[in-house]
Amino acid sequence: MARLLPEAMARQYVALPVHRVAGRVTVAMEDPAEEYDVDAIAVALGEPIFPVHADPERILDAVERIYQGALTRQRAAPDSPRFTLVRGPLPESDPDEAAAKLVRAALREACAIGADSFHVESTARGTEMSFRSAGVRTPAAVLSADWADACARALVLLAGGSPDTDRAAGFLDLDGLDFEIEVVTLAGVLGRCARASIRPKPVPFSLEHLPLAADDRASILAWLKARGLLLVVGPASTGTDALARELGARAASTGRRVYRLAFPGEVVEGVVAVARRPNADLASELGAIGDQRPDVVEVGRITGRSGWRAAMDLARLGALVIACVDEADGASAVAAILRAVDDPALVANACVGAVSLREVRLACAICRSIPGESSGVPTCAHCGSTGISGATRIAEALDLRGPLREHVERDIGAPGLRSAAESLGIETLESRGRDLVRRGLTSEREVRRAEAGWTR
Repeated sequence: MARLLPEAMARQYVALPVHRVAGRVTVAMEDPAEEYDVDAIAVALGEPIFPVHADPERILDAVERIYQGALTRQRAAPDSPRFTLVRGPLPESDPDEAAAKLVRAALREACAIGADSFHVESTARGTEMSFRSAGVRTPAAVLSADWADACARALVLLAGGSPDTDRAAGFLDLDGLDFEIEVVTLAGVLGRCARASIRPKPVPFSLEHLPLAADDRASILAWLKARGLLLVVGPASTGTDALARELGARAASTGRRVYRLAFPGEVVEGVVAVARRPNADLASELGAIGDQRPDVVEVGRITGRSGWRAAMDLARLGALVIACVDEADGASAVAAILRAVDDPALVANACVGAVSLREVRLACAICRSIPGESSGVPTCAHCGSTGISGATRIAEALDLRGPLREHVERDIGAPGLRSAAESLGIETLESRGRDLVRRGLTSEREVRRAEAGWTR
């Protein structure tokens, strides 16, 4: 059963099929609350799955044993955590305060080493804490078992939830820096487990900051008057979340009634802010907003079938849905929606446009000036001998209402849609990346890294 899932996916999602009962495959996963991962595994297996939590180290040990290390790991773990955690039992006096101090210290360390998330696991060894960066796990500490529940509870409270909820999302101040935090907890075999995803609060970002031609910006502004799906594609680190917020604000300034799914405590002006409920799924929240017949809905990031179907329902009601998507580019985002909705005609009718951002690291100008040197020189003080100095954004704007619409309806896949866009003279992220390489500003490896570093 385990071999039904390709080894690369087993490592990527830290998951293994265990057995099949009544046409449903039980899959042991590190994080069964991650809806996107569950959907991706179900698509790969071609069967409905029942996800259950398991110790990630035991899953990875099983992967090594089953596949005998056939796939080498290409990514290195981040630096080992530098902070030291207490090893004793949970204090009887004010245990919640002790747990809160502990998880805040852990979250500071996660930010310091650039980790994407912090994990608390109940295992046979006790309460295990770890960080994860780009899919690579770094162990942090093993504490006594009684820390697990208290730390999971503390994480939920820090994210603005109540102690009895299993999900929470909000803003967190760490030493004067604001971060977005999303916490998911779940019951494991040996106790409560939790995952806290953290990312810096988006910096102010404007449509004028987009590296696009004036006519492309005009197209984006025209999309704000339409109804359907307006996709903002790329990771939050490139400014996509901030761009989606700015597009919502621009729509509101034209008199359209804009609803936004907001974090608890987020200050929103000019739009109707709907606070995210800790235990509500995206589909139910969008359904409740749809009952108000909004003109525009800014939904944040969408993953999974239910989220996209709910967004489609809003579009059919006549709303413009501004959604962020973690995909490589506009073509990949459309392909992801087609996989989720499985109705090309419906998707083609709903999609208005996609604006995509990607950040590409630039080659060091000093190193480039030395013939034969392409990866840094031992004496280069400018880049610390890395060959990299600074970064730049590239962007694309795909109008999906014109000639590209028929290609979406034909479901020709992301590569086909990309080629169709370029044949129409549209500058895609791919073509802009090739242009940077041609001008000697970066390398093909860096362009590929910019995509592979954050897409699944």
